[in-house]
Amino acid sequence: MAILSTDLAEIESFLSSNQIDKKDICLVGSLSLANIGIRENKDIDLIIQSAVRKEKFNNNNSITISNKIDIVNSPWSSIFLDDDIIENDKLHSIIKGYKVVIPELLYHKKIWLNREKDQTDVLELNEFAKMSKTWDWTIIVSHLPKKNLIKKVFFALKNRLKAVRESLKKRILFFSIHQDAVQVIDTNLLLSKQIKSINFNRYDLMVRYIAIESVLAGNEDAFDLYNKMQEKRGNSPYKNPLETFKSLIKEIQQKGFNMHSPIVVNKQMQIIDGAHRFACALYFNTKQIPIKIVKNNTDFYYGIDWFKQNKFSDSGISLLKEKKEEIFLKKNLYFEVILWPPVAMFFDDIQEEIKKEHAIISSKTYTDYPDFESYVNALYAIDDIKQWKVKMKLEGMKKYPLTFRRILISIIEPNFRHKQVNNHLISQKVEQLKKQIRKKYAPKVENYFYDIIIHIGDNYEHSKLSSILARQFNLT
Repeated sequence: MAILSTDLAEIESFLSSNQIDKKDICLVGSLSLANIGIRENKDIDLIIQSAVRKEKFNNNNSITISNKIDIVNSPWSSIFLDDDIIENDKLHSIIKGYKVVIPELLYHKKIWLNREKDQTDVLELNEFAKMSKTWDWTIIVSHLPKKNLIKKVFFALKNRLKAVRESLKKRILFFSIHQDAVQVIDTNLLLSKQIKSINFNRYDLMVRYIAIESVLAGNEDAFDLYNKMQEKRGNSPYKNPLETFKSLIKEIQQKGFNMHSPIVVNKQMQIIDGAHRFACALYFNTKQIPIKIVKNNTDFYYGIDWFKQNKFSDSGISLLKEKKEEIFLKKNLYFEVILWPPVAMFFDDIQEEIKKEHAIISSKTYTDYPDFESYVNALYAIDDIKQWKVKMKLEGMKKYPLTFRRILISIIEPNFRHKQVNNHLISQKVEQLKKQIRKKYAPKVENYFYDIIIHIGDNYEHSKLSSILARQFNLT
């Protein structure tokens, strides 16, 4: 985003028709936001050198030139005279031959005006200030409202955003589900909850998944694994569990998953009843399934140790582990970490640090990647990051050789919460990991500014979209 060429043409036409030199004006208001990419301007506000204003417009107050151009009241700023802003190169920047007021002065004006649109712009400008190397608080700091007034402004905005968030909660998520009520959740989310003591607890699902593959392929070799598990488990209500399972597979293949028949889970989201149907939902890529939470404290243990204790073969156990990893990757139950160019010399160190807490699934480094800018833009678009922020990140990273590392990691119990800004899910463990890496490596990066070290997707949906991007950009 930048100042539109059509706006510049309209300004040029105004100056030409009134015989005003562009050095005698300065563009103010939302054009300053457009200049740094925060948002587009709806109008064109400008100030004029006092002598020219007197000569051409007889010192009139706000003057409407066209549907879009206004000469604003003088002085525009309560800190500096219009002539000061126009003549002092510390109070404006030159963009395509035109003077544009620095964003610090716009921030000062907006924090005092405190209209709804001003509050939003002030938040954005605060973020810009964190990332900008040229922002100078000393120009306005002594003229800002007292802290208690600033807090009042931000609390008002925070309350409005909270109301918006509440209206966005359209679907029920696993941490806000209701006991004894049937509700629908993402299939991969339920799979991710089958954890006990930081280990995957339902390798019986993998046995069932392999059995489904065998049934549909007409290959009976893998049935031994299923039959042995059923024998060791015991207590099946069916005389021939395999034949019953075959019938279920065919039914779901032909008719789809029965959304009126929920998977029964306990408060910890551990599956109590419906494992065969859930395995079918995984195989047939059923995106969402019905569940019902009950008070039943029944707990099942089918971790890998159960299969070892029941003397399953080493090859059978290896097959289950491989299938689990395959399905978790297929269902995007991982998080993607990107280490950016400014920390290229620390890639191995950072990866080892991540490895202390989370399993590394894969890791690959890309050097002199030709589509770097396009990839970065596409990656941050997944999380709806403002374009001006992405642009600043890119500017910061382009000073380094365009080398980055893509790491897939497994995070047990991600501890999701809602993001305040857009109500999307974000893993609190992801937040903690990013904070930890940034804190340690920011001092090692020359001219560091926020967020040019590491990127991690917030949730499984981000992982899915990142995976699609990776294929599109040939990063697999």
